[in-house]
Amino acid sequence: MKALFFAPPHVGLAGPKGGVLREMRSRAQTLEKADVSVEFHPLWAEIGWDRYDVAHLFCANWETFSTAEFLARQIPLVVSPIIDRTQPNVLLRAYAALDGAIRGFHNHIGGAARVCRLADRIVVRSTDELSRVESGLGVRGKSRIILCPADSISSVSPSRSRRTPPLVLFLGDMSNPRKNVCRLLEAAKPLECELVLAGEIPTANTLDELRRLCNESGARLLGPVDEAYKHQLLADCDILALPSLVEGVGLAAIEAGLRTKTIVITEFGGPRDYFQQFAYY
Repeated sequence: MKALFFAPPHVGLAGPKGGVLREMRSRAQTLEKADVSVEFHPLWAEIGWDRYDVAHLFCANWETFSTAEFLARQIPLVVSPIIDRTQPNVLLRAYAALDGAIRGFHNHIGGAARVCRLADRIVVRSTDELSRVESGLGVRGKSRIILCPADSISSVSPSRSRRTPPLVLFLGDMSNPRKNVCRLLEAAKPLECELVLAGEIPTANTLDELRRLCNESGARLLGPVDEAYKHQLLADCDILALPSLVEGVGLAAIEAGLRTKTIVITEFGGPRDYFQQFAYY
């Protein structure tokens, strides 16, 4: 069997640090272990559709609707919608209902619903995302929960660092308000710990605020790190903290957990499917 993976062009811009691209690579590695050949669609390349059995589209919104519409006419279509939303399902239903109600007025939730309706199958990452698709977008009977593996699972060895004070690591995109980093810094002020922040950093005024909070709490702001340093940080830390407003999976926390680190993570989104009773929420 042969699958062709698609995603919006912006997905590749962050390189291996981007969560969607990491998820795509993780799923490709898992499929290939099951003798499914996977190719990533290169932009502008001509496609011989008879060479593939299925197309898998990552991200469902208006940006990907025209792609989904085209793919659905050519080949069986699987969609991973990747819905990281904090709003309740009733509000998602309202957004989906408003989509197109006024000529020319559209929103990404409505686009996500349209893409999911075009799919033959929908792959969701958690029971929370299943609820988002079925109760929020109103697309029922197509979804299957398939937990997303960490892309470095085969290269991880358990490790334990015990220090006083403990080293608490945040690893993620600090430019994304959903990651909730400023509130993590506020919460860390009275704690006896060494807090290290690694990942993409914001620009302009938001960066000034982040630096101010780091100075007040004594946190170290590393910014972007390469893969080798990321693995070193994961090996050295005692606690991995992801206090996001919502997390689809929390791949960094999975990698830390495989190293037997303590995980402190949001309860909103998919984490409970992945960490169950083995994390602090």
